Parts: sequence; structure tokens; C-alpha cells
Amino acid sequence: MERFGERLGERSAARLETLLRHLSPRLAAVPAPISVPTSAQVCAVPHSGRFCYTLDNNLLTTEQRQFYEDNGYLLIKNLVSDEDIERFRKEFTRICKREVKPPGVMIMKDESLRSQFGQSEKVVNKVQDFQEDEELFRYCTLPETLPTWMFPLLCRKEFTRICKREVKPPGVMIMKDESLRSQFGQSEKVVNKVQDFQEDEELFRYCTLPEVLKYVECFTGPNIMAMHTMLINKLPDSDKQTFLHPMHQDLHYFPFRPASRIVCAWTAMERAHQDNGCLVVQPGTHKTTLKPHGYPELEGKTNKLFHGLLDEDEKIPKVHLVMEKGDTVFFHPLLIHGSGINRTSGFRKSISCHFASSECHYIDVKNTTQEHLEKELQEMVCKKYDATSVDLKDIWNFRARLVQGERINL
Repeated sequence: MERFGERLGERSAARLETLLRHLSPRLAAVPAPISVPTSAQVCAVPHSGRFCYTLDNNLLTTEQRQFYEDNGYLLIKNLVSDEDIERFRKEFTRICKREVKPPGVMIMKDESLRSQFGQSEKVVNKVQDFQEDEELFRYCTLPETLPTWMFPLLCRKEFTRICKREVKPPGVMIMKDESLRSQFGQSEKVVNKVQDFQEDEELFRYCTLPEVLKYVECFTGPNIMAMHTMLINKLPDSDKQTFLHPMHQDLHYFPFRPASRIVCAWTAMERAHQDNGCLVVQPGTHKTTLKPHGYPELEGKTNKLFHGLLDEDEKIPKVHLVMEKGDTVFFHPLLIHGSGINRTSGFRKSISCHFASSECHYIDVKNTTQEHLEKELQEMVCKKYDATSVDLKDIWNFRARLVQGERINL
């Protein structure tokens, strides 16, 4: 575990000490209580009778609380300013271009585009050492009887097949243009998600916006942890539908409980509608249990961690959440939701954070429907940081940051 801690990158001494304390309690002294001022707007005890999913507060109306109680989500119009959204957009571009490299941030790219880029004659400038490719090697053994106009056609076809990896001759060296590789790898045209930006102070401002936290507190209480951060860039979709996020429950990803003290804040960074893949929800499904998830059976490659319900009930009505720039929806982690493909030529960006009460507690996911996800996350983190092993709790301790109140359990 020390190797994992060493590879997390540079950060402030205080943040590093906190992280090491979580990863290896023996490496740091017993911490003093951590606290951040609260708004004192919320009582940390649910209403004794009528409401189960919100806490008593002086912000939400009775009608809003009842709507969330019945449906599992609440949309607040024009909550985040244009100025803040443009700052987040600029920082996303800087991360894509590798102008900044926040510790721990995960840049996720579309697998179908990555594959398409790597297997195209548009980037291959040389195929070398083709002595084991019988078709191209025929050039070296050309008989005088072969018409000279035929061979360039034969070579061109074989070159294309090699570029597309339809054939893999032993020893052949495929050389690509590095400038194009760099351009592809550092562009918002291929990045569909920037995740775990808790160490990027500019993007993390979203998680500390007072106008967001005052609503979060109505669901979590005054002690608030930012647990999971994402900026999603839904790209124009191909016929492979790789950007479709199947219907799922966010609690599938979280090894902490209770679910009723967890909430997602999801803000549209531009107008989100059905054509560009807005959020789709199934109202009332937050009252169900956590269901088994896995990768959907779609043609082509599936993007990492885009899990979906293994048994979706198509009879449950769906609602498309059309949102304007700055609109923010708060929803329960058991609410079944997803997003469709982007049929436009532009991008559809959103920024989100899952918040939880610091009084929540971690659970053991062994022998549950979440166990296979734990293994996938562990493999990803070990590969990223060249670590031999890592516990799921350690991953979440690194992701989590206190944004308000006192840090208690998480």
C-alpha cells in the first residue's frame, strides 16, 4: 500500500498527510477532528413521519420534498452561473490537452475512437519488414509476366488490411505519425469523461459552491463529503452506440451506506435534450433495492465502467430531463437512470458530484452484486499506479474530500 501512496503525485502537505493517514494509519499521528463551517439550515434527523428521503430544512418547500419523496429526483432551474460553467469548461480543455495534470484524475476516452484511430491508414506512415507477409513480399519476387498496373492495386489492399489489423504478419513494424497520435490523445474530441478531479482545485470548486451545498444539505445533513466527481463530455455518437450509458443505479458503484444520506448533484453545462443524450430517469425506482449490473451487450467496444442493469424492466415509464445550461438535478443513488446517444454534431457536457453524509459507513461488498466491480476498480488503480494491491476502501478514501461540517466516518 505504500507504493500506491507514493505514486499519487504532488499535493499539499496537509492533503498528503490526510491521505496517508487513511491508507496506512500507522504512518501518521492520530488526526484531530476536521471541520468546515455548516449552513445550520438543516436538522440532521429525518422528519418523523411524512418524509424518508429529505431532512427537515428551511429551503425546500413541502411540495419539493414530496416530489423527491415520490420520484427520487428534484430539478432546480438556473442554479449554477454561466461564469462558473465557463471556468469548468476551460479547465476540462486544459486537462484534455495535458496542460495540467491533477493527481489522481482519470481521463477516460472512447474505446471505439481509440480503436479506429489506431487501425487506420490515416495515421500509418510506413509498414516495414514485411518479409513474412506473403502478399506484399510478392513485390520482391515479381515475375516479368505480371502486368505492372496490377501490383500497386494488390499492395494497396494489403496495406489497408495491415493497418486495420485484419492480418498480423510476424515481424512487421507499423509506424505511425506521432503528431497525429498526440493530437488524438489530447483532444476533447475523444475524451468522454474526466473523473476523480478532487485534486483539481478549479473543477473541485463545483463541489464547494454554496448554491449547490445548501441543497445537498437537505439530503445529507450538515456533515458533507464529496465522494465521486465527474465531468462528462458526451461525444457525437457513432452507430456503435458507445456513448449510450445504459439504465443503472449509482449505488452499484458505492461501498458505503445508508443510501438515503447520499445524493448526486448533476449540472448541465449546455442545454441537454433528447437529441444530444440528456438524462433519462425512471421516477419512483429509488424505492427499490440495488439490482445486479454488468456490461451491456452492444456491438463494438464498451467504455470502461459503463455498467447497466442486467434485467431492465421496460414497463416502467421513463422521463427525459430536458435541462438548460446551469440547471441542476439532485437524485437518489437508487434511482434508475441513464442517458441516450448524442445524435447531434456537438458535445453535451455536464459536471457532477456524489455527496454523502460523513456519518455514512463503509460496507464489505464481498459475496454481493458489487463484488465484481470491486475487482475491476482494483485492477484499474493497480495498473494506473503500478501497485500490487489496493483495498476498495483506500480508493474511496483517496477520492473523498470534506466540503462542509465534520469528517466522522468516511
